[in-house]
Amino acid sequence: MSKPHQKLIAWRKAMDLVEKIYELTRRLSRAEIYGLKSQLRRAAISVPSNIAEGVAGRSSIQFRNYLAVAIGSLNELGDPNRNHSARGIRQFVCGYGNGGC
Repeated sequence: MSKPHQKLIAWRKAMDLVEKIYELTRRLSRAEIYGLKSQLRRAAISVPSNIAEGVAGRSSIQFRNYLAVAIGSLNELGDPNRNHSARGIRQFVCGYGNGGC
């Protein structure tokens, strides 16, 4: 682990979440594959990306802003207003790490 963000537990857990989201979205029906799959994957990859970007020699204020964006992406994954077809993924995400939604 040579990069500073790779030492962060939050970044490592976020990368685990990305892998799980990619795994789960492979199972979506053909009708859901383009919109929902893409949206979930983009939101998932945004989390570790923003953590890494925030750590990269930024001020603490900038780092907090990047973390806020990462949290927003997590909220998007667990949005209870998402359509019913994402229920299984939402339940997984909301239960991930026992954090709840």
